[in-house]
Amino acid sequence: MTKMKRVCEMYTIKDVSKQLKIPVGSLKSWEQVFERFFQVQRTKSGSRIYGEAELLVLRKIKLMKDKNLSDEMLMFILDSNDGENRDIPEQIQSEYDLKYADIVELQNETVQAVQTISASMDQFKGEFIKEVKEELTQEVKKEIAKGNGITQGMIQTYTHEVVDTYQMTYQQINKLKKEIQRDQEEKLFLQKKVEEREELFQDFVQSYRQSAAAIEARNERRKLSYWLGLLSKAQMKWTKM
Repeated sequence: MTKMKRVCEMYTIKDVSKQLKIPVGSLKSWEQVFERFFQVQRTKSGSRIYGEAELLVLRKIKLMKDKNLSDEMLMFILDSNDGENRDIPEQIQSEYDLKYADIVELQNETVQAVQTISASMDQFKGEFIKEVKEELTQEVKKEIAKGNGITQGMIQTYTHEVVDTYQMTYQQINKLKKEIQRDQEEKLFLQKKVEEREELFQDFVQSYRQSAAAIEARNERRKLSYWLGLLSKAQMKWTKM
């Protein structure tokens, strides 16, 4: 059953390229660069075949390549599977989570600032119009009281000034709102990208932990097999004595 299962789990290089979305040329290149971490078997005709173990390593390499890690850093992390640096991925995750928290905090502060500015603009517009109306009313009342013949002209002049000032202020407010909205959209886009990268990173960490657990279990089985072998030899020796 085990041998049949292993045969079923073998993949050609085209299957691996399609499944992991890695170009065939990159797979061949990685086979040389990272030969210490996986070995590709070949059929009698020379075709490459990959097992589940090779696919697991290739998935981890692709995840780290997508994060623009150098080959040296990538091999260092892969080496940590059997070495003393098992806490490296957790350190990277902590730094990544900190940056993500900073971006989320910045986005929340931006939203609050937008709301505050919008409310202040609306209040300023109302107070400005009210003040202009009151000033115009006072000036008109003064001119009427003096009986000045130019009152009508001044009223028209003040009216045009109020209208022009209101239109200019309204245009400036709309321009500011559009700039604030565009800035908020950029922050939301950035947050979405960060969340996507965080999801990829979590997948990588999960894959790493599973691989580490599998390696640990395999080492324990080897140790147990070794001691059982020694015990069996000792028993045979005692029996002959």
